[in-house]
Amino acid sequence: MVEPVTEEKVKVVKSEKIKSKEAEKTSKEKIKKDKKMKKKTQKKVDKKAEKKAKADKKAKLEKIKAKIKKEKKAAAQKKKEQKKADKKKLKAEQKKKAQKKSAGKKKK
Repeated sequence: MVEPVTEEKVKVVKSEKIKSKEAEKTSKEKIKKDKKMKKKTQKKVDKKAEKKAKADKKAKLEKIKAKIKKEKKAAAQKKKEQKKADKKKLKAEQKKKAQKKSAGKKKK
């Protein structure tokens, strides 16, 4: 036999439906909030990674610039030393020529 539906039972069923809907709504809101937080966190991570990449790139460039500067300085120093050596060599040759000339004059 079927039990008669009383007002209390109707209220309980309605109350359970309402609670179920509220729980579902809360669950959806929580999922939405979590999704938003994940997105925000991912943005932060991406931004941090981008910043690090920029810093690494800048450091690499600075290193390259420093290397080029060092090489230029070394080349300039080498050129200066070569010029000095050439000058010294030229002086020595001139001195030899002068000595030969002077020796040749003495023989005459």
